[in-house]
Amino acid sequence: MLKPISGSGVPRVYLQFGAFSASQSATALVERINRQTREVEYRDAYIEPANDLFRVQIGPYETRTEAINAALRIEQETGLQASLAVR
Repeated sequence: MLKPISGSGVPRVYLQFGAFSASQSATALVERINRQTREVEYRDAYIEPANDLFRVQIGPYETRTEAINAALRIEQETGLQASLAVR
């Protein structure tokens, strides 16, 4: 479930649903998102560990528009709002 940061040099767009200091909180959110979005999003949420935080993200998406469309579908299913993260 942990996915390390990779540096390909090409900026990628991700959806971020939260950042937690406790891995258990991040894991619970990942499980909820993946369970609730199975029908509307083919990418799984995962935990991106960085510094002392566990970020719950989905991605990468090829374009900002693709990410925003996914965020809207996911919000409709879960009620969760995502922020865009580019790295």
